[in-house]
Amino acid sequence: SFETLLAEWGDAEEGERVLLRPFFFTIGQHSFRDLQGNDPNSWKSRLEAVGYTTEVELISLGDLPLVRDLLMVHLEEAYEALDGLD
Repeated sequence: SFETLLAEWGDAEEGERVLLRPFFFTIGQHSFRDLQGNDPNSWKSRLEAVGYTTEVELISLGDLPLVRDLLMVHLEEAYEALDGLD
């Protein structure tokens, strides 16, 4: 939770930066609203309120070639395992 993170990190020292990235396979409204939104409850707003400089990188896990490749390997293995169930 945000509270757990903030308890560990504390308020920012001058110049401390945070890179925010969604940990989702695809990016949806949740990423825009809750991660980088202007709402006072977004992660970006809450971190900036305690002095952190934030940068948001809207890259989903599905955008990363290594993650896509790994998913394909698992899908192929699952498909082959199903084929053996005849």
